[in-house]
Amino acid sequence: MGLSVRSFIALELPHPLSEGLSALSDTLPKGLRVVPDDDLHLTLAFLGDASESALQDIADDLDTLTSDPIALGVTGIGTFGSGDMVRSVNAIVQPTDALSALQTKVIRIARNAGLGLPRRKFLPHITLARRTERPPEAALSAWLLAHTTHKTPPVWATRGVLFRSDLTGNGPIYTALSEFEFSPDYAAWEWD
Repeated sequence: MGLSVRSFIALELPHPLSEGLSALSDTLPKGLRVVPDDDLHLTLAFLGDASESALQDIADDLDTLTSDPIALGVTGIGTFGSGDMVRSVNAIVQPTDALSALQTKVIRIARNAGLGLPRRKFLPHITLARRTERPPEAALSAWLLAHTTHKTPPVWATRGVLFRSDLTGNGPIYTALSEFEFSPDYAAWEWD
């Protein structure tokens, strides 16, 4: 039996979006572990522990995946968990038909490689920070109140990545295993 690798498939964020979200993350109150700029992404499928052969099958299928570039726009800031149990602070991404269709294709590819992914509703988001200790509740509540309606104009995402995720005491380390590109010919397209 081969090595098992913790992994996920994600959209790489266009630079204007990652740069803006990184600047916003810099204003978060202490007590949260801010996701480094280079690690910001939108997860399409968390694969958990997968065999190297399954990951190779997934990478091969992602290479043949067809999709138009995906419009990513932030419509607000939210959390997973609440009160004392906030686990993460997230930028909420506008769901679109194109994004949902891409996520469905990615899930199908993972399942075809033999992974038994759980069925759950897709909530497109970008994790900005995770809780490592208890930040002052008033400071976090005030920050969330001030930024809950944060919006960004949509930008085109044109690349996806199959990542390996190694957990460390200082947070995960992501390593790109393979990348897949979307069609670059989108200049004449219109927004939904």
